[in-house]
Amino acid sequence: GTVVRSVMGTGTLEARIRTTISPKIQGRIAEVLVDQGTLVKAGQLLVRLDDEDLAQQVRMATAGIGSSEATLGRFRAEIAQSKSTFAKTEADLGRTQKLINANSISQSEFDQTKEAFELAKSGLLKAEANLLEAEQQVKLNRETLKFQEARLADARLLAPFDGLVIARER
Repeated sequence: GTVVRSVMGTGTLEARIRTTISPKIQGRIAEVLVDQGTLVKAGQLLVRLDDEDLAQQVRMATAGIGSSEATLGRFRAEIAQSKSTFAKTEADLGRTQKLINANSISQSEFDQTKEAFELAKSGLLKAEANLLEAEQQVKLNRETLKFQEARLADARLLAPFDGLVIARER
């Protein structure tokens, strides 16, 4: 027959790698999926905290991105309109400059054209500043979403490696 060799004796068994797993955030435990003595695989969900508020914050951050991107689109349209107005007033100013030099129009007409040009120029600068602000708001909202998604992920405790649960505090 088959001979089975076994060794009997007393001793202590110690883990080669031992770790304590705890959440990064505070919260109410919604679900515990493992118990003491359970074998777990790396990446396995061990505990899930109540994440309803965190999920709501992710949805709000996502909506914030949509809103800021719509604002960005509006400011891009304003830039196009301001550039068009600026180009027209710039051309008008060039024509009236030639006419004032030829004494074909009054100084008042030239001043009105120059004023329209200056208004168009400042409108373009304002539109460009608004666009820059909107771009920064989109970046901020995207970073906020990343932060909120990371917080939501922190509500899930995962096994860092294959192992055996030797104690469960909660």
